Amino acid sequence: MSIVILRVAALLYACATTAYIVYFARPRHARLATVGASLLSAAFLVHGVAIGVGCAEFGGSEFFSLRGGVALMVFLAAGGYLAVQRFYRLPTLGAFITPFILVLLVPALFGTPGNPELPPETLRRPSLTLHIMTAVGGVAIFAIAFGAAVMYLLQEREMKGKKFGALFSRLPSLDALDRLNQRLVRTGFAVWSIALVTGALERPFAIGDDL
Repeated sequence: MSIVILRVAALLYACATTAYIVYFARPRHARLATVGASLLSAAFLVHGVAIGVGCAEFGGSEFFSLRGGVALMVFLAAGGYLAVQRFYRLPTLGAFITPFILVLLVPALFGTPGNPELPPETLRRPSLTLHIMTAVGGVAIFAIAFGAAVMYLLQEREMKGKKFGALFSRLPSLDALDRLNQRLVRTGFAVWSIALVTGALERPFAIGDDL
């Protein structure tokens, strides 16, 4: 059931991606940015339902597989972008983030969910849950920073080449992108540091399980 709900979320992600790309190509249609944000919010909520149903079906074991990890990262990246959009109002960033989200999610739509090889007691450790969430969350934040960095490089090339054309007018200023990227990288580094610490705490348990 969770895979069906996830496919519905993927369809909404695809619609949001289309709206953002068309808005980037036609910035005069400002309503498309609002439509894209609304569709992305709907996709995020449906994706959350899919994760909840998946947890009920498999007890969280699917997040220990590559497929489940990617699906969780996409969910956190979408939520992270929605949070960034709330504070920075950079709708053109959606044209760079949502396609990346959609491409990553496609492989997760196929295959068998769950990972029955993991013992149930392993999944109940709070430190392991925190480790997984922060590790995947850190990667999701860095993914958003990557999108902002690509925009920065494109805008910088436009300015250095003195090409003030359509791309220049559609991209945010270098100052705004630089501030956003710095904050994203710092936040991602902090979250990833928590993942490293909790991973180190989990190491003795992993050795005990192997014995």
